[in-house]
Amino acid sequence: ASGMSTVVLNVNMHCEACALQLQKKILQMR
Repeated sequence: ASGMSTVVLNVNMHCEACALQLQKKILQMR
């Protein structure tokens, strides 16, 4: 889980919009 969080944080630094989309996808997977 910590690994996924790190990836999300890295993506967030690149583009917040992309990070928001990834978070939505992760929520759907759960």
